Amino acid sequence: CQVTCGAFHTMVLSVDGRVFSWGEGRYGQLGYACLSKQETPLEVTDIDANCGTYLAAGRHHSAMIDCNGSIWCWGHGKQGQLGDGERPSARPMPKKLTRYKTSSQGGCVEDMPTTLRFKQLACGARHTAAISTDGELFTFGSGKQGQLGHGMPLQDALLPTPVEFFSSTVRGV
Repeated sequence: CQVTCGAFHTMVLSVDGRVFSWGEGRYGQLGYACLSKQETPLEVTDIDANCGTYLAAGRHHSAMIDCNGSIWCWGHGKQGQLGDGERPSARPMPKKLTRYKTSSQGGCVEDMPTTLRFKQLACGARHTAAISTDGELFTFGSGKQGQLGHGMPLQDALLPTPVEFFSSTVRGV
């Protein structure tokens, strides 16, 4: 029901919520232990079974929203684009995001509340954006060129952080 393409990999979301990927995998962007090229589709199995609802692919990272509205990320994360507070050069196994930052201007780091659910994702080369079901836009990853929308200072965000510019809800990203 959905296909997304990164720079060197492709992912498909099946109608029954399964995720398949293939292409270059040296940074873990395919979502399975093998960090080499995969020439045919292979199922990503280290996520909740049959629970994918939305996919996005960046240059060397991947992201998924599950049926509970949670975000999972994997692949290259040196600029924080995996959103888990770490900077791995390669994370082949999908990891569910469990924390977020409440504000881009000195906000607190908190556990992701169960009421914060996501409905759409987009990945750039080194950053990720997600829209919550309430229409709030969150971004994370490389911010050196201002692409996160968090204002000054221009820096990386290692956790999902709201873009406070918008006073009304965001419909798409």
